[in-house]
Amino acid sequence: MAELWDPCSLPAEALEGVGVEPGVVDSTDEVLEPSARWRTCSFRGSNSVRWTIYSTDTSYADVRTSPSAREPRDTNIGDRDAVIYKGPADPVLAECFVALPTSTGAVELKIADTDGEADWLELCTRAESTARALLPYLPR
Repeated sequence: MAELWDPCSLPAEALEGVGVEPGVVDSTDEVLEPSARWRTCSFRGSNSVRWTIYSTDTSYADVRTSPSAREPRDTNIGDRDAVIYKGPADPVLAECFVALPTSTGAVELKIADTDGEADWLELCTRAESTARALLPYLPR
């Protein structure tokens, strides 16, 4: 089994460059089911914004077509395929994901507004621009 990329390994200057505080808020390394490993790392953004970056051996196709990926929109981030989608419906937590394929599965960036006051379109625009800025640091 290939080792999953550690999202907590992003350089502090890269995170600061996109307005994310480099101190790790939370990290996990877990197996959710026998065939799905996930590593996560969460960071604080401005105000009520929280960033989480995921690395998984779940295929990009499965991430892209997951029932929890609401209103997926295919796009490109640099020279890579990507999908942007809303997270599960939640009246309190607005969140948007950007997922890209990797050689071992996928990497996802999630921005969540814990106050639930941000517009999801605004969150998705920020998530997409952050993915573009972090692209050189993300695994292929």
